Amino acid sequence: MYAMHASGPEPAGHKTGGAELRKLLLAGLVDRLPAAIYAAESGPDGQWLYASPQIKEILGFDAGDLIADPGLWARQLHPDDRPWVLRSETAPGAGRCQVEYRMIRRDGQVIWVLDDALVEQVGAGSVQHGLLYDITARKRTELLLAEHADIVERVARGEELAEILTELATATEAVSGAARCLIEVQPGAGLGRGIRCCSDGVLDAADRDRFAPASHSAEFAAPNGNPLGRVSLHYPDGAHPQDSDGELAGWAASLASVAVLRAAEHARVTLSMSLLEATLDATADGILVIDAAGRILGHNQKFLDMWRIDPAVLASGEDAALRASVLDQLVDPEQFTRQADRLMASPAECSHDELEFLDGRFFERYSQPQRIDGVTVGRVWSFRDMTLHRQLEQELRVQAFTDPLTPLANRTYFIQQVTAALNSAGRREDSLAVLLLDLDDFKTVNDSLGHVAGDALLIAIAERLGTCVAPGDVAARLGGDEFVVLLRQLNGAEDAVYAAERVLSALSAPLVVEGQTLTVRASIGIALPSAGEDAGDLLRNADLAMYTAKRDGGGRCHTYAPEMHVEAMARLALKADLERAIESDELVVHYQPVLDLHSFEIVSMEALVRWQHPERGLISPEEFVALAEESRLIDRLGSVVLRQACNQLAQWRRSIPAHRELTVSVNVSPRQLSDPGLIPEVRRALWVAGLPASALVLEITESSLATPTVDVITVLNQLKDLGVVLALDDFGVGYSSLGQLVNFPLDIVKLDKSFVDRLNGELAGAALLRAVLQVADALSLETTIEGIEDAQQLQQVRTLGCGRAQGFLLSRPLDAQDSSDLLAGRVPPVSVAGLPTPLGLTGPLPRLA
Repeated sequence: MYAMHASGPEPAGHKTGGAELRKLLLAGLVDRLPAAIYAAESGPDGQWLYASPQIKEILGFDAGDLIADPGLWARQLHPDDRPWVLRSETAPGAGRCQVEYRMIRRDGQVIWVLDDALVEQVGAGSVQHGLLYDITARKRTELLLAEHADIVERVARGEELAEILTELATATEAVSGAARCLIEVQPGAGLGRGIRCCSDGVLDAADRDRFAPASHSAEFAAPNGNPLGRVSLHYPDGAHPQDSDGELAGWAASLASVAVLRAAEHARVTLSMSLLEATLDATADGILVIDAAGRILGHNQKFLDMWRIDPAVLASGEDAALRASVLDQLVDPEQFTRQADRLMASPAECSHDELEFLDGRFFERYSQPQRIDGVTVGRVWSFRDMTLHRQLEQELRVQAFTDPLTPLANRTYFIQQVTAALNSAGRREDSLAVLLLDLDDFKTVNDSLGHVAGDALLIAIAERLGTCVAPGDVAARLGGDEFVVLLRQLNGAEDAVYAAERVLSALSAPLVVEGQTLTVRASIGIALPSAGEDAGDLLRNADLAMYTAKRDGGGRCHTYAPEMHVEAMARLALKADLERAIESDELVVHYQPVLDLHSFEIVSMEALVRWQHPERGLISPEEFVALAEESRLIDRLGSVVLRQACNQLAQWRRSIPAHRELTVSVNVSPRQLSDPGLIPEVRRALWVAGLPASALVLEITESSLATPTVDVITVLNQLKDLGVVLALDDFGVGYSSLGQLVNFPLDIVKLDKSFVDRLNGELAGAALLRAVLQVADALSLETTIEGIEDAQQLQQVRTLGCGRAQGFLLSRPLDAQDSSDLLAGRVPPVSVAGLPTPLGLTGPLPRLA
């Protein structure tokens, strides 16, 4: 383009041959337009009057075919688009209209066209003069952009590979419109096994035979050249292969490679943008034709719109005004002028470059010589607005390094920054540190308020964390409720602790989420680098320190020490041993009797799990129950205890006539309450043992009811409907209030040992216990007090009106055989000074007034 270039003297004979030359130039312009010019009568059977040669490139039919067969165009309309297109054809009125619809090419391929027509009334009918553009590539590009963004987001979220590849196959088929897509990943791709996916999901090896031979395929490989797999496109009977599906197979293969490798977000963006650039069509949006002297011979309206040129300026013929209106918009007008001058001096040269506008727009500029009979007579310029694509590039770059939920960086960016900091020259080991933060009891927020509230809380936490980060430091979200901070400007290890405490202080202020005021606590692990450690080592060490802080009660920070790694390895080994122990029946149940303080008869036995380790001997539950909770083994462990306890109770009821009404208590963890298999497991254990539901007491911890969810309350009601007795264990440790007890279907309240401890010479302790017992009685709740260790405590709780008791004074937990001997009266009774008879099975004591 250079319509305003200085004109030289007119060639000889210009006045006499000018009209003929302009006809030739205009004919050349028609031949080079990216569209077919046509004229036809309106209607499905309208007579075609004219069609330029481009019509054959678009439809596969030449002008003679259309003119000879008036109904041909209507028959080639896509069946889904034909009704509305024909209605618009016959609609009354005149004027310009632009419509996009699908047609079937002569070779059977489906294409999209843009019909830009001017309708004129001619007598009783109408005639259309228009341009028919092939926009198939643009339509495919739009689908590619949408599907590409979806697949990239799935990869960034870390979805399962099979799900991503299934969705990728579905997307590929949607873009093709005709093909079936098969994605095959080789066993050597680092996944341990091969995988085949189509839009139906994962396929077996035998399913491969369902696909016809491939018409298009593309292999994908790792950056080092190792092959990863293959994408192939197959066409069912009656479907026509699409010429452009070869590029589509390449597109799918590129995304499959990204998904398989789980490469860095930056590499994903590079591949994605490369793919987009490869699939974008080079069709120009704005067209300008000039002659060899730089005079404008023709242009379309889109050119004027893109360059925002006033038609009056163009019509005036003032080159200076036109030049100013163009150059004043550009960031680098000098470069624009140099390029135009160079091309005017080299008429046969082609060019392609980009133009940047002051208002932020970007154009791609193409220039090719215009030839007539092999002679260069001018130049055709075309322009494409690339602004949206540039914005997409920037958005993808941002998405590649930004957490999808919060404004913080993501894991990829954080690891890059840690790696760069570790590799920086002249760095002291104590000049940087990594803080890993995990919210305490975040699951309760999700369960009680919902995931929307949980996400809102995470966003608020991220904003607060951002205020704690100094310039040069980096805050990021790893995922879930885990956050990390890179500190790069420390004067020593103490600064890292100060920074962690500052974060804890900032997070401790109450937050309002979904109308609820929440107080957030977090645990922070601090890791400082040692020689030879990389970013992954630092994150692992910070994670170990964080879990140590959690096990110490949470709401605090700990700095990594090498012994934490040793402890973690020991816990890992213990977890493996525990899994084996569950499978090998190494878990045994001991029983502690619960005594009725009125009759002094044993009325229940509490089941307490122990681990009979083959090397370490009997292991107490304090060493492994918490680990079972963390590692999700608690459900299997709980099932073992439930089955053993029910079977043992059934044996006692059958063999000891005095204890046919004996019950057994089994502890249920918060995690078990959220397990949908709990109710069926209880039913099965009772049925196998042949016990009524009333023989089983399930003890629920206070923490389960701290912020009860609808699901937990539903499970409790289902257990109650089943007939199981429900007890609240360890009441008084700080989670529940007496007023809350009425909200749950409880039968028994087990008072924590702390109530007994307060009785030693404290009037307030006795008054508190009496008040609790009175409220429980008013709510028709049976009470059991735990932790009775001496006769004075037993006498006091009995005097205060507590119904049941258990503790070491009465009996320590016993194995099944010793428990059987106790219940059958085969062990000596326990004597307690100050009471009228020994405790045991020798007969009830007189009731106290």
